[in-house]
Amino acid sequence: MKIRDDYYNELIKIINNFSEGYFDFNENNLKNLDDGGNKELTEAIINFKNNQNIYIEDTINILDSFIEGNYKNIPIEHINIYSEIYEQYNSFAHQLKKISVNIDNLQTYIIKKGKIKSKIDTSDLKGKWLENAINLNLILDYCANRFDEIIYIINNVAKGNLKEKMKINIDEKKINGDFLYLANTINKMVDQLSQFSSELTRVSDEVGTEGILGGQAKIDHISGTWLDVTNSVNDMAKSLTIQVRNIIKVAEAVANGDLTKEITTDARGEILKLKENINTMIYKLNETNIENKLQNEKLEALSNTDALTGIFNRGYFDKMMPKIIKSCKRNDSLISFAILDLDFFKKVNDTYGHKIGDKVLQHVARVLNDNILRKKDCCFRIGGEEFAVIFSAKTRKKAFDFMNNIREMISDLKIQDDNGNIINRITISIGLTSKRASEIKSLESLFIETDNLLYIAKENGRNMVVQND
Repeated sequence: MKIRDDYYNELIKIINNFSEGYFDFNENNLKNLDDGGNKELTEAIINFKNNQNIYIEDTINILDSFIEGNYKNIPIEHINIYSEIYEQYNSFAHQLKKISVNIDNLQTYIIKKGKIKSKIDTSDLKGKWLENAINLNLILDYCANRFDEIIYIINNVAKGNLKEKMKINIDEKKINGDFLYLANTINKMVDQLSQFSSELTRVSDEVGTEGILGGQAKIDHISGTWLDVTNSVNDMAKSLTIQVRNIIKVAEAVANGDLTKEITTDARGEILKLKENINTMIYKLNETNIENKLQNEKLEALSNTDALTGIFNRGYFDKMMPKIIKSCKRNDSLISFAILDLDFFKKVNDTYGHKIGDKVLQHVARVLNDNILRKKDCCFRIGGEEFAVIFSAKTRKKAFDFMNNIREMISDLKIQDDNGNIINRITISIGLTSKRASEIKSLESLFIETDNLLYIAKENGRNMVVQND
C-alpha cells in the first residue's frame, strides 16, 4: 500500500515530536490525511499519544504530590516501559515515607513524651538512605549522651556534690561549637556554686562556730542572682557584726559598772527584741543604781548629820577635816577654824528644861548653816553645846569680822519658851585660828590651839571672839 506524501510528511513530523518528548498533535489533521489505507497505523499512533499523555499526566501528578510530601505509590496496571520506573519510584517513596514517619515519631517521642533516646528505625532502608538514617541516629545518640551528662551534673549539684563537671574531651577529642560552649557554661556554673558554697560555709563557720565577726564572702566574676545573694549574705554578716559588737561594747561597759551606755545600732526581728531587752535591763539597773546611790547618800547623810540640829556631826568632822586641810595645802590658802561654845548653857537647861535647850541648839545651828555660803565651808556640832566652823577668808580681819557677826546674830536670837515668853539672851564664846595651810601641822594641833583660844574667851568674860596672833 502506497502512503501519500502529505500523510507521510505529517507522520514524520509526529514521530520527530515524539522523539523530542512532545506527544501532542492534531488527531483530526492526521485522520484527514489518511485515505483509509492507513487507518490502523493512524489509530495506533493516536492511541500511543493518548497513552503517553496519560502516563505523563499521572507521573506529573505523583511528582507534584511527592513535592508536597505525599509519598503515595503509583499503581502498576500494565507491564511496560513505565512499570519499571514506577517500581523504582515506589521503592524510593516507601523509604522516604518510612523516614518521614520515623521523623514524625521522633517529634512525638522526644518533644511530647520526653524520650530523648529515641532513634530512627533503619529496617528496610538501603544505600544512602540507610547511611543518612545511621548518621542521624549517631547525632541523636551524641545529643542524648550530652543530655544524660547534663542530668548527671545537675543531679550531683542538687545533692550537694560540686566536684563533677562536664567532659571537654570525648574519646580523646575535644568537643567543639555549641557543645563546648554548653559544657564550659555548666562547668562555670558548678565552679561558681562551689566557690559560692565554700565562701558561705567559711563565713558561717567564722561567725557561727568560731565566733569571728567581720567576715565577708569573696567570689570572683559573679553577677545577677549570685551577686545579689552574695551581697545579701555579706550585708547580713556586716549587720550582725555591727549589732553584736555594739552589744559586746555595751555589755563590757555594764560589766565595768558603766550604766550610761545603751545599744544604738539598727535592728529588726529577734535582734531588735534582744536590743530592747538589754536596753531595758540597763535602764532598770541604772534606776536601781540611782535608787541605791540615793539611799546610800541618805544613809551617809544620816550618819554624817547631827540628828538634833541637822548640821554635820563630830564623826563627819573627824573624817572631813584632814581632807579639807590637805586640799588647802595645795594652794597654801588661808584657813580659818573656829570653835564655838554656848555660854552658861547648863543654866538654860536647868531653867527652861532640855526641850528649850534643844531649841536653842537648833537656832544656833541654823544661824551657822545659813551663813556658810561657800561650797568648801562647813559647820559641825562637835559636842553638847559646842560647834566648829571651818571657812575661807581673804584676810585674818575678814575672818574675825565674819565670826564676830555670827556671834552678834546668835546674841540677837529671840527664842520663846513653851508659854511664848522670850528666854534670857543667848551668848556664845568663840576661839578663832586663822593661818596658812602650810603652817598647820595636824588637825590635833589646830584643834588644841583653837580650843585654847576659846578658853581665853571664856576666861575674859565670855560672849567674844578671840583670834590667834
